[in-house]
Amino acid sequence: MRRTRASYHYAIRKVKRNEEHIVSEKVADALLHNKTRDFWSEIKRIRSSRSGTSRTVDDQTEPSNIARLFADNYRELYTSVPYDVNEMQRMIDDINYSLSTEQVSIDCIYRCGDVKDAVSHLKAHKNDGNLGLSSDHIINASDSFFTHLAFLFTSIVIHGRVPHSFLLSTIVPIPKGNGVNKSDSSNFRGITLSSIYGKIFDNIVLSRYGRLLASSELQFGFKARSSTNLCSMIMKESIAYYVNNDSSVFCTFLDASKAFDRVHYCKLFQLLISRRVPACIVRVLINFYTNNYVRVSWCGILSDYFVALNGVKQGGVLSPVLFCIYIDGLLLALSKAGIGCFIGSKFVGALAYADDIVLLAPSASALRKMLAICDSYANDYNIVFNAKKSKCLVLLPRARRFLCDFLKSCTFYIGDKPIDFVDSFSHLGHLITNKLTDSSDILKRRCDFIGQVNNMLCYFCKLTTCVKNKLFQSYCTSLYGCELWLLTTDEIDDLCAAWRKSLRRVWNLPHTAHSYLLHMISQCLPLYDEISRRSINFIRACISHESSLVSYIAQYAVNHARSLSAFLGQNVLLCMGRYNCSLRDLLYGPVNNIIKSFVFNSFDENARCSADFLFELLMIRNNWLCIGLSEDSFSYDELQSIIDYICTN
Repeated sequence: MRRTRASYHYAIRKVKRNEEHIVSEKVADALLHNKTRDFWSEIKRIRSSRSGTSRTVDDQTEPSNIARLFADNYRELYTSVPYDVNEMQRMIDDINYSLSTEQVSIDCIYRCGDVKDAVSHLKAHKNDGNLGLSSDHIINASDSFFTHLAFLFTSIVIHGRVPHSFLLSTIVPIPKGNGVNKSDSSNFRGITLSSIYGKIFDNIVLSRYGRLLASSELQFGFKARSSTNLCSMIMKESIAYYVNNDSSVFCTFLDASKAFDRVHYCKLFQLLISRRVPACIVRVLINFYTNNYVRVSWCGILSDYFVALNGVKQGGVLSPVLFCIYIDGLLLALSKAGIGCFIGSKFVGALAYADDIVLLAPSASALRKMLAICDSYANDYNIVFNAKKSKCLVLLPRARRFLCDFLKSCTFYIGDKPIDFVDSFSHLGHLITNKLTDSSDILKRRCDFIGQVNNMLCYFCKLTTCVKNKLFQSYCTSLYGCELWLLTTDEIDDLCAAWRKSLRRVWNLPHTAHSYLLHMISQCLPLYDEISRRSINFIRACISHESSLVSYIAQYAVNHARSLSAFLGQNVLLCMGRYNCSLRDLLYGPVNNIIKSFVFNSFDENARCSADFLFELLMIRNNWLCIGLSEDSFSYDELQSIIDYICTN
């Protein structure tokens, strides 16, 4: 017993002494053998910092009282727009009558393949919050289980009844940010854990009837091959089109309070019926939503269940699509009004990404008419626009910017409350200014980038250099929104300088190391060329996009506006000159080969030779570190001195 206990304590002491080395070995092994899942799980384990939950919320200290407090808040929210029970019953009776006169259609039949395809779209490691099920249980199930699920879904659609366990959801309140006051319940947002089987059913409905559930081209949220960049691109190009044609633009950003949670059920299902969604599917969705029982979980304490009478289900796959349908009528009403901004025959006066709506009008009177349409639709569909969070931005041609203060004297109202004017606004993460420049946005990205690098080097300073390089490429160089930057903006040079300094820190190189070596050591493109590559790929994706609006705006900017566009046409001209290629090669040729060829040929022969030699030496050094041979201090120090000599000279 003494020997085994001594061996145990010896092993514990050894692990504690070599903890950093063991972690480095695990990370390096995962990286070298391309074990992506193991690599990121180790990184998350190192990076994790759990913060405890607040002991007091709104003067409540007992967990049961806090859970009851949140339940009361959510009950008030989810009963703020109650539907008319008689109207809902008439809708259900009409659906039942239409189904009773028809035979069982193909819409009611589900097969094993349908379920299997829907399960393949589930995200791993997601819990349902009620039955203790995880999406992993379903993903790793056998085909026979999928057959049983197909029978179950078929019977649900035929009979219009949903099992009670499918209707249960659990809300977990989490803080809205790291620095918020956790003792205030208003600083928490609810994350809902809903039924895994309900998500599978949503995936099947979305796969079968996606065409009937499609929203207009003015809506960019929750669509395939759609992103925030596309919405911001059309907005910036539309503003530049008017400003360069000597016209003003009134840009209004509308904020809808709790938009997803205030959806009126009767109006939502009436919209689905008008879109000719099969009655059997609408009946099941009505059962899912009108019998949605919700509870709150706080520190393992569960509140009582209550019924949600409005709002789309959080955590539901179909929920964001249903909300886009709910708000789509507003976009169509604004388009049919014939006011607002146009480019050619294309209406660009109202753009939306889910509940983020921006209005573009060439005059104050046009904007007032558009806001009146928004007020009317909001009254009909129980939408509440928050005037305090809504902002207005005035953009003018350079020669008329002295009129900006005068135009700000105009007053615009939403919900009978005035909208404030601002000089800049963050739209979907992109900073839009009244001068339509990217300087402020790039400076913000530069500050974020430096913070990410410092954070990464602080947490992972003990890991090997090649691992830190991979983390640098993954964590620090996302550069969200760089596709929308004008490549001639001076602040991009400052960002590139910060990138080079950070790479020297990652590779432990002296500050005198030549900049042309850095990208070769890191096996990546120089940052400016990487931004150019992303910009070109974004332009190509826009031109070939399935949305006629996106394709039209991109082709106009590239083929006609050119130097008068916000950034698309100007970036194409700059890249054609920089990489010495034609427009056809740039838009349809192998852009990666074009850029890599330019980067390689931009160095003279001596630079390439020294860079290749240094790259070879660094790979040797990193291999030593990865396989644990760094204890050979003489060989390692000698190699490091050669590397430092090459970098310095």
